[in-house]
Amino acid sequence: MQINNFITQIEQPDIGDVIGRVGGNIPKILEINNKELINMRFYATFQDPENNEKYISIFVPNDYNTMIEKNIYPNCSVRIFLHDKSEESQKEDLTIQTINKSINDIWISGGKKRHFWIYHTN
Repeated sequence: MQINNFITQIEQPDIGDVIGRVGGNIPKILEINNKELINMRFYATFQDPENNEKYISIFVPNDYNTMIEKNIYPNCSVRIFLHDKSEESQKEDLTIQTINKSINDIWISGGKKRHFWIYHTN
């Protein structure tokens, strides 16, 4: 039986490599949509699997009961935004403080894209 040893290097990834994340602050490009985000909190953003030039960001209600009561389409409280690639905003007013930020990064090995998650503590 062959045993593979893997080496992990944890560092701050370049924004060019990040294809998604859970937690943290909203994408900077969405700061202008604040009226649509009243009583919402940022959950995640990730690259659109059908268009590498676009990203999808997910927002959930700040109120847990609202999220539970409105959890089925078409009466769903989750909000989705399609947008261009954007760096993370410095604004923390829509951040879910109890989620540690996790970044989905990529590297290329043998001509294939590989995905991995880097976990950060806030």
